[in-house]
Amino acid sequence: MSSYIILLLVMLVGISTAVNYFNTKFVKTQIINYNSQAMAKVTYDLDAIFNRVAQYVANSNNQQLFESICFSGEEPYTFQTLKSQVDFEMDLKDNIYINNLGNVVNGVLIYYDKDHHVYVGEGMYLNRFDVKEADWYQQFAQMNKNDFIYGPVKEDYKPAGLSKSEVLLYLKRIPRSSKGMDDYVPFIMASVKFSEISSIFRQLDSQDRGIVVTDYEGNVIFSQHIAQESAHKIALRIEKPEEKAKDQNYTTISDKESFITSMYIPRYKWVVTTVDSNSVLFESVHHLVQTINLIFISCAILGILVSVYLSKRLMMPVKVLNDFMDTMEEEPEAFIKVSSNDEIGHIAQRFNKMKKRIQEMGARIYLSEVREKQAQISALQAQINPHFLYNTLDNIYCIAQIEEIDTIANLTQNLSNMMRYSINCKESRTTLEAELNHVRSYLAIINERYDHCVQLKVHVTKEDEMLETVKLLIQPVVENAWVHGILPKPGHKGIIDISVVRRGNYVDLIVSDDGRGIAKEQLDMLNKSLNSFSKEIRTPENKGFGIALINVNDRIKLLYGKDCGIRIESEEGIASRVIITQKDKTSCIKR
Repeated sequence: MSSYIILLLVMLVGISTAVNYFNTKFVKTQIINYNSQAMAKVTYDLDAIFNRVAQYVANSNNQQLFESICFSGEEPYTFQTLKSQVDFEMDLKDNIYINNLGNVVNGVLIYYDKDHHVYVGEGMYLNRFDVKEADWYQQFAQMNKNDFIYGPVKEDYKPAGLSKSEVLLYLKRIPRSSKGMDDYVPFIMASVKFSEISSIFRQLDSQDRGIVVTDYEGNVIFSQHIAQESAHKIALRIEKPEEKAKDQNYTTISDKESFITSMYIPRYKWVVTTVDSNSVLFESVHHLVQTINLIFISCAILGILVSVYLSKRLMMPVKVLNDFMDTMEEEPEAFIKVSSNDEIGHIAQRFNKMKKRIQEMGARIYLSEVREKQAQISALQAQINPHFLYNTLDNIYCIAQIEEIDTIANLTQNLSNMMRYSINCKESRTTLEAELNHVRSYLAIINERYDHCVQLKVHVTKEDEMLETVKLLIQPVVENAWVHGILPKPGHKGIIDISVVRRGNYVDLIVSDDGRGIAKEQLDMLNKSLNSFSKEIRTPENKGFGIALINVNDRIKLLYGKDCGIRIESEEGIASRVIITQKDKTSCIKR
């Protein structure tokens, strides 16, 4: 039980860890996708403002008109001059509203030097304001660019005492004129309300998410839902824009307290960063893990209670069965008394049947061992007569040679060879070469008796002669071909052909004859008998046509498997062919 509880605890920890890991990974992926899309929208909106302001400034950039307005004070002051200035200012204001920039652009400054400039927009312009003192102008003058973005910055070009807003400055160069001071860079400047830019940043706001915007130098230019000190610390952790990979438009930083996503906006050289609190971000994940843990613990407690109940329920039958088995061991002839019809009663009945079968099997094994001993005794007795017969046949063979009676000598030698080969029971398998020699001895005896009526043709290579085969395999088939095929023919003459065909892991030994063949009904009956393994022992008492073939077929199937055996092909009155299929193995028996 303790091991079961430990296993449940290990599974609880493993499942909690896995669920927490995969859910956290899933939430982070979703947050990254959401933030990247939201930041892409912010970048798009910022670029849209830049393009509109740049287009407005480009359309308003008229050098000749600028010079006529800015340097009009050097000529006699007339009504026409005043009207031109008023019309110019009205055109600039109208173009602001035409380009839908009324809530974006705060003012427009056209500047040649501290004495020649025109300002159109909200509030007043500080007379004789020298832009050389402004940091934004110094950076613009040093850069070799036609346009420049700077900010956010206070409107330092307005008089003291007036409300000064935070603006983003967009400057564009004006071709230098022969008029004005040479040490100034003429420009047209549009001041963009930073409040409009801030409203775009606030699109990222979600569930008290912190927002930090830093410039190229890492200075915080905008923050929301985050303390200024924390914003500076986050700014220090963000990668510098030039260190970012070219194929990555956002970066992420994760720690125990927060999950930070930042994106670089190259046109403004700003880095927009969102800071999500892990406690808020993964609150749903923690609730899910707690719910799963609660469900798992409930199931574990229920499983423990069920297992305790089932163990008690199961242990009682096991104890009863153990008592039954003790009784069977102590009293070999005793059986279990079945007094119920429940599961224990059924098992007791099965035990009784099993014990009865074991006793029957034991009796059969005992009888088999007795019969095996009797067969061994009979085999020892049978070996006495062959030795006497071998010696007698050798004496007849020697007398026939002395008397020069070749027929008797050949018959005696072939018969002796056949008997030695047949009665030797040391090996159940032999080579194809030994089988063919046995067939030759048999047919030599037949040809002496029937005046050379059978012609033997053998198509076997030296490699085929080393093929391992069953002992006394081919001679019964050849005898069957002679007795039932060639002998009934008029004149008793015929040809027996033996060949070998290899097929992958199998080999076919083919015995053909040109005898009278087999009738179709008898052939079908014989092949059907050969296709099924015969459990009967074929003896001289139940002999009949095909008995030799069936016995050979049974031996092949026993030694090589059900895929091997004999099949017969025949045409009545023409010829027959017996195909013996066995495994292709090379014999290890010495020749």
